[in-house]
Amino acid sequence: MKDLVVIESSGKVDKIKSILGPNYDVINTNGHICDLSKSGPGGLGVDKENGYTPSFVSGEKEQKIIAELKKAQKTHGEVILATDDDREGEAIAYHVARTLNLPLEDKNRVVYEAITEEEIHKGMENRRSIDMDLVASQEARRVLDKLIGFGLSGSIKRINKAQSAGRVQSPVLKLICDHDKEISEFVPVIYYVINVSGTIKGVSYALSFDSYKGNKERITDEALANEIISKIGTELPVLDIKTTVSTQKPKVPYETSSLEVDATNKLGWRSSMTKDVMQSLYEKGYVTYIRTDSVRLSDSFVESANNFIINTYGSEYVGTLHTKKKNAHDQDAHEGIRPTNIYTSPDSLEGKVSPREQKLYELIYIHTLQALMKPKTESVRNITLGANDVVFHLEFRKTTFDGASVLDKKEKESASIPEINKGDVMSVTSKEATQKSTEPPKHYTEADIISLMREKGIGRPSTYAPTIQILLTRDYVKRDKLEIISTEKGQQTSNILNKYFPQYVDTEFTRKMEDSLDAIGSKETTYLDVVSEADKELQQALDYAKNNAYKEPDKESSEVCPLCGAKLVYKVNKKNGETFLGCSNFPSCRFVKPVPVSELPTTNHKCPKCGADMVYKKGQYGNYYKCTNPECGYNESIKKKYHKSKKS
Repeated sequence: MKDLVVIESSGKVDKIKSILGPNYDVINTNGHICDLSKSGPGGLGVDKENGYTPSFVSGEKEQKIIAELKKAQKTHGEVILATDDDREGEAIAYHVARTLNLPLEDKNRVVYEAITEEEIHKGMENRRSIDMDLVASQEARRVLDKLIGFGLSGSIKRINKAQSAGRVQSPVLKLICDHDKEISEFVPVIYYVINVSGTIKGVSYALSFDSYKGNKERITDEALANEIISKIGTELPVLDIKTTVSTQKPKVPYETSSLEVDATNKLGWRSSMTKDVMQSLYEKGYVTYIRTDSVRLSDSFVESANNFIINTYGSEYVGTLHTKKKNAHDQDAHEGIRPTNIYTSPDSLEGKVSPREQKLYELIYIHTLQALMKPKTESVRNITLGANDVVFHLEFRKTTFDGASVLDKKEKESASIPEINKGDVMSVTSKEATQKSTEPPKHYTEADIISLMREKGIGRPSTYAPTIQILLTRDYVKRDKLEIISTEKGQQTSNILNKYFPQYVDTEFTRKMEDSLDAIGSKETTYLDVVSEADKELQQALDYAKNNAYKEPDKESSEVCPLCGAKLVYKVNKKNGETFLGCSNFPSCRFVKPVPVSELPTTNHKCPKCGADMVYKKGQYGNYYKCTNPECGYNESIKKKYHKSKKS
């Protein structure tokens, strides 16, 4: 009789089955088979009176999967739980075991770093029982997300009809809104750049300004800039020459955030796309587990990669694996993201994977190799020129060892360093002071946001991309090419949260909460201690808001009521969430009218007909997007999945 292996993703079924062979059947759960119910006070699915015990239910889709699992159990021998090696995977394994009445002490839990023959068989040989501390950690995360999300959302809806808040999404929204406020309040500063060019030994060079009278600070005074220009004569002698060796900063292996950042910066991808392509490469067995905050690599892989480097480039290219300073909140449960086999080149995947998968694999492959190679070194020659207290410099670089840069496709051969000696004189051919002004900070890109989440300990690798997607779905932020910009709706929501619930938008709170969840998994604390204490603090915050918050005033429009002359204000229909204009003299005057399309907040969707922004509308026959271009008038029915509530 065959044994039954249960995994959580359909994409891995064929690969794992081919590795395990004919004595096993593989079935997938398509993720969690249950979720918190909507029973009990507030529809939270949590019994606070009995140790905050969560109540789980399965929907119609999950019930079908459960029926398939039970049916398969009857015709198979042992049931082996091989879901992902993280707390989400542990919780899935636990709920499957509970559903199938499997003893929790049985050693039927299999984990693996990658979907390769070596890793799968190693996992099968080292089975363990379900880690109930990891399960408790995941259940605490789920319960806290619901308690905090529902509590904050209900409160801010009463204050200003805001849509929702969450333990992870709200501090991220605040980071974006605070940065956008900094941009809007930016005051430019005028400064001057000293531009000087000249020739030495018949060759022209543009000089870099260094200092005047020993002062290296930016020049913000026009008179001082003119004074410096007047001091520059027709000749600038070479005062000093220094030659140093520069070593390029070594790369470290990818973890989830750094890979998502590089995919945005180098490939122009959105984080959600990167997440999906990463998952596919993992399920096909080409890369290791993709939700990780670690940059360590296994000894066996490093040995294999070093041999590859020696045979391909030479022993002088073999370097030392570098790591980076570990954050206090890193779990370090998995290796960094790397190819499962260094001999599987990107070119060898042609036709086996999609073009996007091949492109991302190439990024991972080259980056991993470079992290194991000696870095590039250069000879740097700094030449100092000057007269009358005005000092300039020239810098020349020459590659002395290409090292890891041998893999860079765009790496160019460096020019030779010219023979310029101390005492040589440059003839000045042009000089001028150019006025410039400082630029405001750039809006955050998805890469910037993910880096901030990683740095500040907000969320975990599995939540980086989904958090950004939640903010986009709720129109708290919008995309402008690769930039993420807060909307008026997002700013209003963030302001309310910051005003009445400052602790929940503080990144320190979120980081400490993540640390507490990790501490449950490592037996340092308990589910009950963490959840009960967090709920106690939440109730205090909700009580404060209830007693102190006042309803935010409606935003006025530029129009007046045609019936009574009072200002028209923006209102929200309680039943369908549609924005409309109503008389501020309500209830004495009940005049209402639709908000002009041109005044509605734009969404993250573009008109497929003319490319203009689209707004979200609710109609008698369903919700739809409407083009803001009056000459177009295109409408598009909204599929339910676009506005289905998601949890952070």
